Amino acid sequence: MKKHTKIFIGLILLIAAAALSSKFYKNEKTLVFEDAYPFLDDLACVRINGKYGYINKSGEVVIQPAYDSSSFFLGGFSIQTKGKLKGCIDTNGNVVIPFEYEEIDFSNTPYFSVKKEGKYGCINTDNEIVVDFISTQPVQVYSYAEKHVVAVIHGENDKQGFVDLVTGFIVEPIYDFVSPWNNDENVVSTCLNSNYGFVNLETQTIVEPIYSQNIYFIEGLSAASQDFKSGYIDSNGTYVIEPIYEDALPFNERIAFVKIDGKYGCINTKGEIIIEPSFAFGSSFTQGVAPVIIDENTYETVYINANGEIVDFDEYGKSIAAMMSKYWPESASFYPSYYLNKDSNQRAMAIDREGKILFKTIYDDISMPEHNMALVNLNGKVGCINEKGIEILPPLYEDIQIADENKLVIKENGKYGIIDIFRNEILPLKYDDIKSYDSKLALVKLNGRWSCLNLETNELKENVYDNVYSYLDIPFLGFPIPVQKNEVWFYIDENGEILF
Repeated sequence: MKKHTKIFIGLILLIAAAALSSKFYKNEKTLVFEDAYPFLDDLACVRINGKYGYINKSGEVVIQPAYDSSSFFLGGFSIQTKGKLKGCIDTNGNVVIPFEYEEIDFSNTPYFSVKKEGKYGCINTDNEIVVDFISTQPVQVYSYAEKHVVAVIHGENDKQGFVDLVTGFIVEPIYDFVSPWNNDENVVSTCLNSNYGFVNLETQTIVEPIYSQNIYFIEGLSAASQDFKSGYIDSNGTYVIEPIYEDALPFNERIAFVKIDGKYGCINTKGEIIIEPSFAFGSSFTQGVAPVIIDENTYETVYINANGEIVDFDEYGKSIAAMMSKYWPESASFYPSYYLNKDSNQRAMAIDREGKILFKTIYDDISMPEHNMALVNLNGKVGCINEKGIEILPPLYEDIQIADENKLVIKENGKYGIIDIFRNEILPLKYDDIKSYDSKLALVKLNGRWSCLNLETNELKENVYDNVYSYLDIPFLGFPIPVQKNEVWFYIDENGEILF
């Protein structure tokens, strides 16, 4: 009986060991990444046994490796390659575009540019052909708030035309280029032999390229020039303000600057002069205020209202702040702007959310503030200031990255280092590259090897990895991040520890 019991227990242990060995083998196989991409939308592409699939942030394979090449998911779709053909899968791994195309490019969701038998066409996410295979180059799709969807096609000698995917209206590829990026969503600009025209999508009217300046509609009108005279046309190509001016700038807020006898003044949409021509140059009105140059030699600039009266900068600053507010991060304490100094050179300054000047500088440019600091540029060199405009680092460096509220990555003579805001050295200026992430971790490269620096403790783990993913300093690519060691890729957390 004891003998049989021992044999039975031995068998159980043997089976358990075999199962454990099998499980360990599978895990080892799963974790050996021959290639690895950063996470995007909680999925990362990895190569296992020569094929690409996807893992989640727990390191679990959620889309089995089956593809010869892969890409990020964009809009819920990812382009894959099997052999010589391409298709698309969704985030569940389902094939949504079959593997029958020579090339696939994201054009503009929900459309893909695809290539078959040497020609390009366009399909939607249901694999329905919306542009036949007639283009010699990839099809580019532009949306106009769903009212019109324009697909640019290429013909012989790289001439361009387009298809309106909503109406089916086709403009043959006979132009040097077409530009759907027009302020009026019903208009596509065209160019042929350096002359400009346009197509009205609403009326399907083609206005031939007869104008010497690009057609760009604002408030229903575009400046147009012929025979060295400028006026304004409507979206049918009809002059509503005759071409009698030496120059005509775009309308904004129903006012446009025009040049008469060498000076700029303003007209309304009826062509009536509302501000007499007396300026060397003028710019667009924004929130009722426009900058004008009063001396063409010194470029001295003042600001005027819609009545032509000079106002102080705060009025113009307020208009700029109002215009840029939708692009202004909530955390930003100021917005960069510009002024002309006494030598008539443009210099950078900062304005607040009300448009008032916070401080002027001697620099060429100021960046948007980050961690209560901003980068400045002077004569091609980079420095750093705080949110009050006080200089932290003079503009003497090739590059600076703001790592967190206390640390700066600096580059000089092709080498990188890290200092704090008091200029105390954290890492000497000797590294070949530094990538910082989320104020917690920096990866530093020296002599072909990467080390991990904890930005909170300044602890450095030297010579850890052979490689890191090339574009890890893109802000939206967060942890876990891929690193390579001994030809195998791993993912590490914000402490530099391997997760899987």
